[in-house]
Amino acid sequence: MRNLIVANDAQLVFDFNLHQTPEEVMDAVDHMRYMGGNTNTTGGLRETKLNVLSAKGGRRPEVPGLIILITDGYPTRETDMLIPTADEIKALGVTIIAIGVTQLVSTPH
Repeated sequence: MRNLIVANDAQLVFDFNLHQTPEEVMDAVDHMRYMGGNTNTTGGLRETKLNVLSAKGGRRPEVPGLIILITDGYPTRETDMLIPTADEIKALGVTIIAIGVTQLVSTPH
């Protein structure tokens, strides 16, 4: 399953089909670098829906869908589409867990 999406224009960073064991996945995560830029949470979720949550992306029907979304807590692009996009993914039976990182984590008011 391909995953791990970055800011600005969403893009896939690595392919879970290439990382088969928990150790390989964790090693790949440990070697990810922060790329900076905007926080396009909507774009990342959309890219995940289209290219990760599919058989081509490695999704297995017998395994519950889970997205771990790591963010600074405040989307800066396509903000009006964030909730509808998340709702579309949740309607597919996928759980989304959001984790805010850095000392500058914020939430919209």
